[in-house]
Amino acid sequence: MERYNERPSGHELYFPPARMWNDASFTARCPRCGPAKPPKMKSEPLTEHDDQATAGRPAGGKPATSAGGGVRAVARALSLLALLSRHESLALADMQQELGLPKSTIHRLLATLGQEGYVVADARAGHYRIAAAAQALGAGYTVRSALVDVGGAITRRVTRQIRWPLALGTLEGTVMVVRDSTMPYSPLAVQATTVGHRHGLPVSAMGLAYLAFCDAVQRDILREAVLADATTPRLLGTQLSRDIEATRRRGYGLRLPARRGDSATLALPVGQGATIAGVLSMTTFGTLMTHQTLARHLPVLRRAVAEIVAGLAARVEN
Repeated sequence: MERYNERPSGHELYFPPARMWNDASFTARCPRCGPAKPPKMKSEPLTEHDDQATAGRPAGGKPATSAGGGVRAVARALSLLALLSRHESLALADMQQELGLPKSTIHRLLATLGQEGYVVADARAGHYRIAAAAQALGAGYTVRSALVDVGGAITRRVTRQIRWPLALGTLEGTVMVVRDSTMPYSPLAVQATTVGHRHGLPVSAMGLAYLAFCDAVQRDILREAVLADATTPRLLGTQLSRDIEATRRRGYGLRLPARRGDSATLALPVGQGATIAGVLSMTTFGTLMTHQTLARHLPVLRRAVAEIVAGLAARVEN
């Protein structure tokens, strides 16, 4: 609320934010003096040299936007952070040259980012570097995120080639979760998407592919956790050992239909050695998961896995 004191002593009004003055139904009043006039507003957008709290903000309180409709100040701050993250430290003059912004704007951005802990002045005069808080910005971007970013375009291309829907899944606890699905791009899909679907490790092609090819220590931990929740752990343990061994011999996980009308799924691990980032799967009509289908599509899926692995490795190097 804005305080308005252009009245005799004891006559004080509190005004709402400036944007509410555009509402013709609103009138501020003092019980003793009647209606009050709104404070004068600038009609022109403020310039780079105006007060930093409102710089680039047009009259009416709305933040300045970029050509694409985003908030210009946020875009500039992110561009500055991205620039600083590519250097150990950077001089103000170099930032100005790279970003093409006035020094006054860069000064304000640095001050704000510094207050929030993302940027700090370097030991060399006029130089700045990324601070500790900036590291947390990427904490949520995991190998699972990279798997979807890298693999999504590849699986969509493969689905356009073979028509069957593909999915990328990752481990979450003791289940496999579908992170990306090409069902919206497949003419043979039986549902809109499977993103978010959760599949048990011992009963799904994705789960068996992960269990069979992850490192032995992780496999033992996951196997123990799965059996701890089972009603018949000894029976499940025996069957799970057989399924894991069969999956390792084949080189892929396989789920065949339990009854007429069910689908079938083929799944391959995505990773190098025992380091598994996730699983790539292909789902077909149950009756069509035949030796001929496997022979036709396994080479295509293996090439897709190799391409995804190469893309993930390139992300790590960069």
